[in-house]
Amino acid sequence: MYNKFNIKYLESIFQLALDNGYEFLGLENFYNLKKPSKKFVLRLDIEFQPHSLESFLELSKKYKVPLVIYVRVSGPYNLLWYNTYKYLKQAKDQGHEIGLHTTPLEWAKILNNDPEIIFDSEIKLLNSFFDVKSISTHRDLNYAYNSLPWIEDNWDKLKKKYNLKYHAYEKKLFDNVHYVNEGFKPHLTWRNKTPEECIESGESIYMLLHPHWWFKNFPFEHEYSL
Repeated sequence: MYNKFNIKYLESIFQLALDNGYEFLGLENFYNLKKPSKKFVLRLDIEFQPHSLESFLELSKKYKVPLVIYVRVSGPYNLLWYNTYKYLKQAKDQGHEIGLHTTPLEWAKILNNDPEIIFDSEIKLLNSFFDVKSISTHRDLNYAYNSLPWIEDNWDKLKKKYNLKYHAYEKKLFDNVHYVNEGFKPHLTWRNKTPEECIESGESIYMLLHPHWWFKNFPFEHEYSL
């Protein structure tokens, strides 16, 4: 499995799902279903190298796969940099949802600030360019600070204040579905079941991917030249 995380492999997952009668849905539509059956949702967390989104946009257009794309504002790339914005605007124009990938508690803890102020700043900036309907929380590999409990404790207030429809870790999204994502154990692999195993079961699938780990030709193609 190591080194298998390339765009050709992802395309084979899409084709296998379609061959087995799955319907691709956006996360918002999936969230509103009462009893999802044979649905497939793809969520992208853009944590690094936002230009890696390009291949996903090409593939999602080919297979008509709606995406929800969570973007960092307080993160290691510049939301307003030309190429970053170019790909996000392209995603928006193709009908994909752009949401906030947020770490308000981590930012506040490290820099001695108020997480509400950080969250407010992040979402207002992203809302200047995109219609933000939902959020997901980010947590780095060192697991220093987890913002999800803070989001859940303050969710009713945040949801109302910013006109949000859902967040990506709400319990109802995980009921009666397979949650599939990649991670390190210790190398990059599927954390639990593979997409192929989930498709074989016939149950609905909620899949989270990180585009900077996926490649067309080789794993380092997204790196900038020094």
